[in-house]
Amino acid sequence: MSDVVEPMIEVKPIIKSLFFVHIPKTAGTSFRKALEAMQPMEKDYGAKACETSPAVRTHMYDVIEPYTLRQLMLTSPFALTGHVHIQKYADFFDIRNIVTFVREPIGQIVSHYNHFVSHNGFKGDFSKFYRSAQFCNLQATYLNGFPVTLLGFTGLTEHYNDSLALINHGLGLKLTPLTQNIAAQTHQNKESLPQAVMDELTQLNQQDMCLYQQALELHNQRMALFEQEKPWAHLHASVNLNDVLHGCAYFASGEEAVTLVVKINGKEQAVVTAQGYCGMFPKFSFPRQRYIGFSLPLAKWRDAGINELELMVSTTGQTYRVDLPDRF
Repeated sequence: MSDVVEPMIEVKPIIKSLFFVHIPKTAGTSFRKALEAMQPMEKDYGAKACETSPAVRTHMYDVIEPYTLRQLMLTSPFALTGHVHIQKYADFFDIRNIVTFVREPIGQIVSHYNHFVSHNGFKGDFSKFYRSAQFCNLQATYLNGFPVTLLGFTGLTEHYNDSLALINHGLGLKLTPLTQNIAAQTHQNKESLPQAVMDELTQLNQQDMCLYQQALELHNQRMALFEQEKPWAHLHASVNLNDVLHGCAYFASGEEAVTLVVKINGKEQAVVTAQGYCGMFPKFSFPRQRYIGFSLPLAKWRDAGINELELMVSTTGQTYRVDLPDRF
């Protein structure tokens, strides 16, 4: 009896078409290298940067033709990253496949300064650097005001491994922690900054401070649900000039509509399902063909006074606090 040799079947890896918004000095290089080791990646670090991929340079700088680059992605999927604002490639990807990392703002600024002195030839002192408009609220600038609650994943530099665990689970990846791009020389330590400088940095970077605090609260809640093996829902809501609560919601995976309990002053007052058409943020690609919207007139509760407005996902208990207008 002769041995039968089975033909070798090539198993192709699954390519994740995701967009990583690489905000400088937020552990982004570590994440990029981990992802790049596993799948194809195109990079956009500017027209003159050597890291920028040939395809990106050709279609986004030599001649600006984003449609061609997008069609290339559809035929040969890849991840895309770079020091670019989120709007530039937002329409290329499902919103749930857009990832970024943020960092405690003062730590980010100090690290950015050290990098600029060591690698970009910056000659000024630290005060000249952090007072420059281009370095203030840098993280918020990269996100163009887009709500972090709607992004696929917002990792935290200070909780890198936990953030990576969430990303791996949510996107079906197996990325391993790496440490890349560590500053070779320290020109300024955060710990040695006088309190007056810390106060000035805080004042100059209010947008980044608010962004980081929101991302931290988001991370803690998402980790808690992850550990309970409960699904995560992306939420965004506000109250418009007509006193109507409106927003959108969708699960991190799947196409099931999200049902929300509306709590006013701590009491359950209404239930809404996020299944109406949502026209917000037109450049972004949302699930359910954008049928993720909801609204609720608040007039009948406003007369009695609304001091607190909260949404709760009915199936998981996940909560979202809605900021109230000053007129309330």
